[in-house]
Amino acid sequence: MDDNYSARAQPFIFEEHFHGKGLTYADGERWLIHRKFAMDSLKKVGMGKLFLQDTILDELTDVFSSID
Repeated sequence: MDDNYSARAQPFIFEEHFHGKGLTYADGERWLIHRKFAMDSLKKVGMGKLFLQDTILDELTDVFSSID
């Protein structure tokens, strides 16, 4: 596979500031490591699980009642 065209373009200002680090500005192996860490962390706080759905819907109902 030719990796010459597989990475995202990096605007100069982002490269100057982030130096290819972080989840959104990394690529290759560094990006995979950051993505795995982010996904594992989000799953630990409930991402992708339905147990928060009822709580969120109850809170939204209260917010909409207050607005009405």
